[in-house]
Amino acid sequence: MDCLVIPSDTFYERLSSLDEELGSSTADALSALVEALKRLKSYAWDGSLPLKPYGSSGSSYEYEFYPGFVFTFRRETERDRWKQPVRIKLVLKSVQRAS
Repeated sequence: MDCLVIPSDTFYERLSSLDEELGSSTADALSALVEALKRLKSYAWDGSLPLKPYGSSGSSYEYEFYPGFVFTFRRETERDRWKQPVRIKLVLKSVQRAS
């Protein structure tokens, strides 16, 4: 099934502040983020990734991609007129310190 990864403006804003928080480790964290997004895009939703529910909607999750840092995202399913899933959207909401 087709999967789109859509970063929000807030995600970009928080991503740009990683350099201040991580200093010389920023490049490692960004590489880890790219690898995590690749794994998430092809994820079969079988429990093999370290996802935790986030918020109260039931469709938002957090993923620890680097020690002490997570990104949050919402999973949306587009359906055709017969209610069959045709595309998954992963809307990246934020990057933040793990709580």
